[in-house]
Amino acid sequence: MTWEFYCEEIRPYWLLATKEYGFTADDIDWSCPADLEPYAKAYRMQLQQQDSQLHMMGMYVLSAVSVAIERNFSKRAKGKYIEKPLLSDMDHRNGTMAENEMQKQRELFVARLEAMGANFRIGQKRAENED
Repeated sequence: MTWEFYCEEIRPYWLLATKEYGFTADDIDWSCPADLEPYAKAYRMQLQQQDSQLHMMGMYVLSAVSVAIERNFSKRAKGKYIEKPLLSDMDHRNGTMAENEMQKQRELFVARLEAMGANFRIGQKRAENED
């Protein structure tokens, strides 16, 4: 490994992983990778948490958009926005949503999409028949 490779590839990763802990480039240069690994693990965990939060935000947005679309294009809209926060269904022992609740959420989402698709196709047929 060359010094240039280290400075271009390896050091930036460790600077990123340890930036919240006040490490300098000199600290990283003189540290053993085994000493820095807990910081890298914490960084990966932080990224996973951020990814989960963004995924949940997407679920809320998806619910809002699907309800809005259904209410605008369907005469008998039955879709409802998520009734309670997604995290309220988490199993507090291990921090995961119960599998049966996740399956219910998936089925509800698929049913909403199928209803929206059916309503759209009916509207298209009516528009074709009126022309």
